[in-house]
Amino acid sequence: MNPIQLPLFLRLKDCGDVVRYESVVKMQSQFEKIDVENEEYDAWDALGTRLRLSVQESTDWLRVDSTNPEPTQLAKAIAEFARLQGVPADMSNRSFAGGHL
Repeated sequence: MNPIQLPLFLRLKDCGDVVRYESVVKMQSQFEKIDVENEEYDAWDALGTRLRLSVQESTDWLRVDSTNPEPTQLAKAIAEFARLQGVPADMSNRSFAGGHL
């Protein structure tokens, strides 16, 4: 598996908001374990690789693992978030190569 590329993008499933995080430590400080266990988030890295969030028994309880590259899903999540905020978004020309978004 490829290393995870920062920043990370999280979609809150209950409202569709997409939030950018510069580190896993920052995410851990803002999340509750129960929400991670209940799979309340969709997550991607800067390259659009889908991430799996889980809880582990340690001080650094938030575990982030990469799964499959799915950059179109991240682009769709951001476009939908923009639409919900009333902001027109054309994601057709966006590139995830090199972490650009």
